[in-house]
Order: sequence, then C-alpha cells, then structure tokens
Amino acid sequence: MPRLLPRAAAPAVCAAASRPQGLRARLRAARAARTPRPYRPGRALRSDRGQVALEFLGWLPLLLLVALICIQVGLIGYAAQQAGTAARTAARMDSLHGEGGAAAGRAAVSGWLNPSLSGGPAGDRVTYTATVRVPSLLPGLLDIDDATRTATMPYDGGRP
Repeated sequence: MPRLLPRAAAPAVCAAASRPQGLRARLRAARAARTPRPYRPGRALRSDRGQVALEFLGWLPLLLLVALICIQVGLIGYAAQQAGTAARTAARMDSLHGEGGAAAGRAAVSGWLNPSLSGGPAGDRVTYTATVRVPSLLPGLLDIDDATRTATMPYDGGRP
C-alpha cells in the first residue's frame, strides 16, 4: 500500500486536525519528521541481499583448509600411537614367549595401517622397531615421513 503523503504531514491530516493540536502532539510530529525510521532486524536492505552468502563463500576455502590440517594432524598422531603399540606388543610377546612377536605386533594395530616390524632378541633384552606409513589426505601435496617407534623389553619368561 503506497503512502500518499510524506511522513511529516501525516499527523496534520488526521480526523482531529480540525481542533488545535497540543504541545505534545506538535513535538511528536516534529520529532517524527526529523528522525529516520528505526532499523528492523527482520528486514534487510535491498543492497545487502546476498552479502552473507558472499562472505561465507570467501571464508569457505580457509575453513576447509583448517579442517584438512586438523584431520591430517590427527592422522599423524594416530599413526605414531599405533606404531608405538605395535613395537611394544611385539617386544612384550617375544620377551614372554620367545617367539611370535612380529605377528602379535601386526595384530595389535589397525589392519589398514599395515606396520612393518623389525628387531628381535639382543642379549638379555628384546628390541622391536615398528614403522607405520602415515596416511595423507592430499597424497600429491603432503609428503609426510613414516611414524617409527622402538620398544625394548627384558626377558621375563621366554628364552634367556
């Protein structure tokens, strides 16, 4: 519905315009004429339409990069933890039973990591080194070294 009269003229055209206006009514009309309409949060200006979408699209690559970095750091930590578990399990199994350390070390970690174990008895101890390839989210761009952990256990009941 279009407004026919300007905002300042609206109070003077009402039905009560025939009688003289009081001081409060005149002050209210003057204040309404010189102050702009208040901002209403639910209504966006026509020139701002799509602004939030454009700002989000600007931040989206940065947010995705931060997410990829966080996931990659988590994969590095997981691979290092699994390498330590494989080395510790292999050394412990070999120190207790005298054999089967490498198989126990491989069975102790997630199958998709496929650790490589090397080592064995050395004097009165058993030492194993486990190496796990760190998975990369961007294989061509990120070249991450393998996670390597070493564990040494004394003989507890196996061969002397």
